[in-house]
Amino acid sequence: MPDAKQLKALWSRARERGVDEETLRDLVESVSGQRSLRALNDGQVRRVLDRLGPSRVAPAQRRNAQAKHGRKGYDQKQDPTVLVSPRELRMLEEAAALRHWPAAALERFCERQIKLPKPRTMGEFNKVFWALKSMNRRDGLHA
Repeated sequence: MPDAKQLKALWSRARERGVDEETLRDLVESVSGQRSLRALNDGQVRRVLDRLGPSRVAPAQRRNAQAKHGRKGYDQKQDPTVLVSPRELRMLEEAAALRHWPAAALERFCERQIKLPKPRTMGEFNKVFWALKSMNRRDGLHA
């Protein structure tokens, strides 16, 4: 008996291909000898999907690979391997300036948070920036 994901895949592939319910059930009958989708086993589900043809939707792996190369609205702020730009360093300095911290105090804070004098990657930047931003918010220091 197919699980919910397999049934969803069957119906969505049929819809992509413009196959109505009657034609889908005819196809299921030609594969399994029964018209019921729930009577299919895993191998029969794969054969029905193969007969319906390839999906027109790009697989998640392809979308993820495209996103890694800066396409499809990929959000670099969440990627810990992207290097910090001067803009982000300025944001960090502005947040520290609200606390009236000199550059040395910001460096000590970075050392305490990430064991480096200043962040190199977005992951490190986010650790320092959000900690500093939370401190400012708690103390009522807003820009």
